[in-house]
Amino acid sequence: MNALMNFAGLMLYYAFMLFLLPMYAVLILLFACHQLVVFINQVVGYLGKLAAHFHLVRRHMPARRLGRRLATVHA
Repeated sequence: MNALMNFAGLMLYYAFMLFLLPMYAVLILLFACHQLVVFINQVVGYLGKLAAHFHLVRRHMPARRLGRRLATVHA
């Protein structure tokens, strides 16, 4: 009986060490990558708003595509 309990404990230990801990490590890495993408997204959005504030980018479509009258309405 003691050997059976020892074996069951060993199996639980290996199930935890070989499956659960790597799974948590993968989840933590995925979450860290997600947070990095969110941060880069916020920085790019802020830079875009800054560039638009200083009129460094054109936010509307070119006039040759929309026609002069439509392009000047939404300028």
